Formats: sequence, structure tokens, C-alpha cells
Amino acid sequence: MVAAIDLARAGFGVTVLEAGATAGGKLAIDTLEFDGKSYAIDCGPTVLTMAWVFEELFERCGERLRDHVTMHAAPIVARHAWRTPGKNGAPTFDLANTVEASIDEVGSFFGKKEAENFRAFAKTTKAIWDTVKEPFVVAQRPTAWSVLRDLSERGFGAAVEIDGLRTLHQSLAARFDDPRLQQLFGRYATYCGSSPFAAPATLALVAHVEQEGVFHVAGGMRALANALYQLALRQGVTFQFETSVSEIVVRYGRVVGVRTNEATEVPAGLVVHAGDAQALATGLFGAEATRAVKAIEREDRSLSAYTFSMLARPSGHPLARHTVVFSDDYAREFRELFSQRILPSEPTVYICAQDREAPVKVGPPSLATPLPGNLLAVANGRAPGQNGPAVSPSKFAGGPAADDVTRLFLIVNAPAIGDDGPLPVAELDRCEATLHRLLNDCGFQLNPAKTIRRTPYDFAKRFPATGGALYGRASDGPFSAFQRPGATTPIPGLFLASGSIHPGAGVPMAALSGRLAAIAAVAASPSMRRSPPTATAGSTPTA
Repeated sequence: MVAAIDLARAGFGVTVLEAGATAGGKLAIDTLEFDGKSYAIDCGPTVLTMAWVFEELFERCGERLRDHVTMHAAPIVARHAWRTPGKNGAPTFDLANTVEASIDEVGSFFGKKEAENFRAFAKTTKAIWDTVKEPFVVAQRPTAWSVLRDLSERGFGAAVEIDGLRTLHQSLAARFDDPRLQQLFGRYATYCGSSPFAAPATLALVAHVEQEGVFHVAGGMRALANALYQLALRQGVTFQFETSVSEIVVRYGRVVGVRTNEATEVPAGLVVHAGDAQALATGLFGAEATRAVKAIEREDRSLSAYTFSMLARPSGHPLARHTVVFSDDYAREFRELFSQRILPSEPTVYICAQDREAPVKVGPPSLATPLPGNLLAVANGRAPGQNGPAVSPSKFAGGPAADDVTRLFLIVNAPAIGDDGPLPVAELDRCEATLHRLLNDCGFQLNPAKTIRRTPYDFAKRFPATGGALYGRASDGPFSAFQRPGATTPIPGLFLASGSIHPGAGVPMAALSGRLAAIAAVAASPSMRRSPPTATAGSTPTA
């Protein structure tokens, strides 16, 4: 949608062909019926960082994000728990939303020395982010040489600063004495579907990104997708829902359009493929399109997930909006995921309690307070003259559950082996029983009333050719970031945007990929301006 918005703003006529019934991709919801009521639960991304990406998008269109999306700064980044309590006997550790507050929390829970270690860690992660943001994150797909050239211009220290040669775990083990802090910050590798024991230490920059602002979107993350959809409509973008594409049509060496599953050819001078790049590489969009990207080997896939959308009556220790309960043996967990390709014998569990926490007045000035404005009247439904089903706004509003039940979304990391078929029921049951035992041991009783489960097999069906991998290629090794495809392809007229494309996975990164695809498409296109008509002798072709 970001690519569509920017292309329409640049003067292109844009049509989005969407296989689903609504726009939004992985910003999805589950609807659970319980006790005569419907509850909408975020079942994809559950949190927003780098809100400036969307602020800038709306500003480019002459609007303000705050007029269309209500967001609140999170009072804490996340709550964390282990079987072993902290030094002060506290059962849980809350990572605060500012560096100074987090230093105090780390000191209280882990001790004074670790607080000073965290202070140095926060300084380092800011330096990493400041170093890589311009030459890598917001730039068209760079090469290792282009980044090194840029860093060399700033001095040798800049190249050392990004800490790209050590793994994330090696870096954290050298910085923190307590293995629980190594686990906590090592989890950032999973944000792009990778292992902290293989991903580069550069990914520690996520710690700084979270300290810059973690936001909860009123109405759930689907409200953000809806706001983008409405912005696209205002820019003149046309949507055709429930329309699958079977082929990207290439003639005379360039893209000339797409063919739908109904054998209808839709002509187009430019095509942006906004799905997983692996679908192109494996021929799902025709033989010609396989030239666009290289296929990912099975062992290079990122993680999949075993997820639970749940209505529950939690008891015991209180859940925060985001709660992480860690396994006892993190190294074993990732060996099982990436080497043995099985569900962990004891998984780390992420819980999003969508109804928890009131907003607080913290964060960047533009987003520091509850934002004025309302959620839009049409929630990813059909605008007049658009194809696709009309959808009631209330279906996606996702208000708080009743007092006796809480909306929860649980994620357990899983191997991307969904193309092998369904996992054995016994293995799924074992994993679920183990996660509940871990939660109970750490003082969290969920008491589920109703649950929807999804496995790598379900994600493989939803995202064909991926095996259920949710983040494209895993970020393993110092050069992994340069192996993701960029916005441009060897096929003229074909461009790429998604979480499997540079700059990487996650809501803001996927949005940036759309921005980069639009920039590349405009740069590769002839002038959109029409010359005034004039009489010219002969027939002289002009650009």
C-alpha cells in the first residue's frame, strides 16, 4: 500500500490486485465468537516502532498521521519472566520505555554492575543505529562494499561501531554477566526470524529503536492498515480484492502486465510485486518472473511460528501488553529450531494481552499524548466502485473484551517446514502442554476459554513457496543483510516490496521497502509530463 500511495502521488494510475478479501497483508485479525459476542484479536504484528516512517508517508500526501490513527506510547517495552526470580525476589522484569528508567529497573532486578553494563549497551546501540540508518536502512539496497565505503569516509571507528563480525549472542555474552539479560536482548534476532547464535551483533540496534518509541495502535494494528487503505483511496488508488495473479507477463524483455487466475490480462507499464520474493523465484508467477530473484535454500529460511489467538481468563502474575516468558536453555531452543527443524522441547513464549495497559504521556513529541482524531469509518471494506466485500467497521474495531475474558495472542518460534505437511498432532500437543507448564511455573495461568491455533503448515498455505517462513531469509552471518533482494530486478518494469525485501522484516521496514520500490519505479520511468502538441516535419522519435 505504501508503494501504491507513493506511485499514485507521483502521477501514476495505480491498481492494487489483492488476493485477500481486505487490504493489510500480515496486519491480520482473528475473530473469536464467545458468549454471543465477537472479539477481534491481532494475529500478526502486535506493536509499532519507527512511527516516523508513517508520519512521513502522510506528510508526503499533505496529511497528518495523527488525524487518522490514534496511538499511545507504551508505558513499558515488555515484561519478562524466567523460572529463576531476580535478585530482589521480583517474579518479573519490566524493560522501561526510556534509557534512564531502564537503567534503574536493570539495577533493581539484576544489580548495579549490570545497570552500568546496560548504560554502555544503550550508548552502543544508539551508535549502531546512527551509523547504519542512512547508508543502509533508508537507502536503496546497498552492497557490502558501498556500506564499507560510506563508513570508511567517516573513519575506521564507524566500521567497527556496527559490530557486524560477532554474533549477537557473542556480543551480549561479552557485555552482560547475567544470562537472562543475554536472553532478553538476544531475542531481538527473532524479530527478523533469526537465531541470536547466528545473527550479527548489529541487530542489537533494535534495543535503541524500541527506546525511541513503542506504540500501541487504538483498535489494534488493523487500524493502521485501514488508515493506509483509506489514504490510498484518497490518492486515487484502485483496489480489486479477491483477485489472485497467476503470472507476471513479460514480453520483449520487459513487464507488460499481469494475468489473473481468471485468465484476464491486466496491462501495466510497471508492476510492484508485494509478496514474498520466494514466490517469484519458485515460478508461482510464471517462468519469466523467476529471473527476478534468487531462490532461498531451505536451510536459509527464517523462522515460522506456532500461534494461539485466545480468549482467556488469566490469573497469577499480571500480564503486561507484551510479556515474554523465557525457556531455561536458549541455545538448545535454537539448535532444535534451526538444526533439528523441530518445535522446541521447551519454547520461549511471547504473549500480547491486547486489552492491557492504559496510555501514558511519553515518547516523541509528535506522539507523546493520545492523538486526536478517530478511527476511520470504513475498515478495509469496499469504497464506492471498488471490487471486494464491504466490511463493517465494528468487525475490525476490536474493542476490549468483556471483564471475564481477555484477548491474548501467543507466539512460539517454529521451524519453517510447513511445505512438508502438517506437523504431527502429538508434537503440537506436546509443545502446547510444555508452554503452559512453563507459564504456570513462572506464575502465569492463562485459563483459555477459546483458541485458534496456527502452525507452519497454515502459514505455508497462506504464503506459498515459503514453507511458512514469515521473514524471508534468515539474517545469519555478517553479510546476510546484503543477500536480501532490493527494490529493482533484472526484469525492466518489475519492482519488489515486502518484508522479505531490503531493508528487512517488520511493519516499518516493510513500509520502507514500499517507499524504495516507488522511488526506483519513478526513477526508471520516462517523464510523466506531456509535451505540448506541435507540428514536426518527418518522424523524429523523442524521449
